[in-house]
Amino acid sequence: MAIRFDAGAAQEYWQLDISVLDAVNQAIDELSYRGNEVGEEFSHCSNPKFAGCKAITLQDVDIRIVFRITNDIAEILRVAPVSKIMAADAPNHRVLEHFPGNHRNEFILAIQKWKQEYEH
Repeated sequence: MAIRFDAGAAQEYWQLDISVLDAVNQAIDELSYRGNEVGEEFSHCSNPKFAGCKAITLQDVDIRIVFRITNDIAEILRVAPVSKIMAADAPNHRVLEHFPGNHRNEFILAIQKWKQEYEH
């Protein structure tokens, strides 16, 4: 199976500490050989970019690889510390209490858009 990195994931990959690269590269090799058999569903994330994705969590090095498989291509969307992925994608529920009904979703989408613009 071919591996393709999303632009953001490639940047995250190159910024990883050299001490974790061996474990990350082994996981990516495993993904290329066993594609659909590895990883767990990544359904607890509120970000629509990760809908239908799977994740490999490397607990020893605290890294999560988020990927999506389409047409025998594994597209890697994130390669980052678990805590960074969870913090970036989890909405602040205390703030959301102030927004009624559908306005919560609009607020979450606005924050995600702002983060994307700010990071690039």
